[in-house]
Amino acid sequence: MLECVQSSSSRPIDVLLVGCESVGKSGLFRHLTGEKRALTSNVKGSTIAALTAPCKLNSKLRLTDLPGLQFDMDSKSTQLTLDRIEQEQILLLVVKATELKEELTLLQKELNLKGKKVAIVATHQDKYLPSNAEQNRVHELLQVPVVWINARRMNQAEQEKVITCIEHAKTWAVTASILHFLPSSPNPVNKLIPILRLRVIGPILACLMILAMFALPVYVAYLFVSWLEPITEQYLLTPITAWLEQIPAFLAKILVGDYGLITLAGTPSSGRFLLSS
Repeated sequence: MLECVQSSSSRPIDVLLVGCESVGKSGLFRHLTGEKRALTSNVKGSTIAALTAPCKLNSKLRLTDLPGLQFDMDSKSTQLTLDRIEQEQILLLVVKATELKEELTLLQKELNLKGKKVAIVATHQDKYLPSNAEQNRVHELLQVPVVWINARRMNQAEQEKVITCIEHAKTWAVTASILHFLPSSPNPVNKLIPILRLRVIGPILACLMILAMFALPVYVAYLFVSWLEPITEQYLLTPITAWLEQIPAFLAKILVGDYGLITLAGTPSSGRFLLSS
């Protein structure tokens, strides 16, 4: 039985999928609901609006896939997520198994989780699955249900495991000091804030980068022509000019006159014109 506010049997129980970008929320949502609009994508921020659908294996559950959280920028999609979690629902926190400690610490810091019903799904199981001892340690510290899955490929047994996790959601009472004792990630996580997301500097740098895409090739071409011009004049144009001064005038006219072979780049049409003349 769900540990949540009592509701009528006809009223569905809302479950919000909450997590950072690219953690696999949309893939998890698609497997649990069969919702085709939630096709997985490798593009960051691919979910830009909330999608809601009933759970396939438990019609009492109504799942909502919220946009990925981006705390380092002023995002309307992030604000949409923050507004939705203020309501009374079960929160299914979706985090990467490879960064469970770091992402839970971030969510604890940025979201008001205290007193909310919470369950946790750790995705990317194919990249990292903690030992049984580590899993037990996580459960002991968090005191909420946690399951490890691969959100890209889920069979029915794995889907049922996630549903059971949701059904046993418990009130979040974890503090930042407790999260500090979670097992560390298998690989050190060193994330740099994308500079283009900075509120003032980001747009300025983006404009400069776009300008550079067009201005830089033109400037490089100018430098190349400036370097090549004296060389061409010394070793090509000057010898040709000296040679033309020594040949008969009619031949020079044929080569470099107004309709000369060299002047008109020696096109076939110009050749036919000369022959007809």
